[in-house]
Amino acid sequence: KLLKGRDDIQFIFTGDGEKMDEWSKLAQGLDNVIFTGWVDKLGLSYLSRVSTIGLMSYKKGAPQGLPNKVFEYLSAGLPILSSLQTETKKLLENEHIGLTYVADDVKDFIFNLKKLIDNKEELECMGGKAISLFETKYSSAIIYENMINYFDKEILKDKVDA
Repeated sequence: KLLKGRDDIQFIFTGDGEKMDEWSKLAQGLDNVIFTGWVDKLGLSYLSRVSTIGLMSYKKGAPQGLPNKVFEYLSAGLPILSSLQTETKKLLENEHIGLTYVADDVKDFIFNLKKLIDNKEELECMGGKAISLFETKYSSAIIYENMINYFDKEILKDKVDA
């Protein structure tokens, strides 16, 4: 109802969680909501390429700090719209790669969604920063290199201390 007349907004929900039937029933009659069910890696890759924003909706007070979804969206160059008030919020703000809304506040969600969608230049800038951040800090090659450097440093430290 709050997005009436916004044909440019479509929600695609992937997965097959315990509330999927309930959510599907609630979304009946909404042309801009699609439930795909379980999707394999190739399907997720395609959906990431055709998506504009990565949505992370969690219930109020959710304890997740930096869930895997953050890194999946970053690797796809997707700006993030999240309800997490934890490390994820700090990352989105500090790196300017998305926005945070208040969980259970539909008006705040819509406000922030429109803020992203209605500013194409800002959205593209956030997407570029997202992929750059992933490639420079969170890709497997970077993480493995940092891990090896850390262990090398610790092993050398132990040898010096011995």
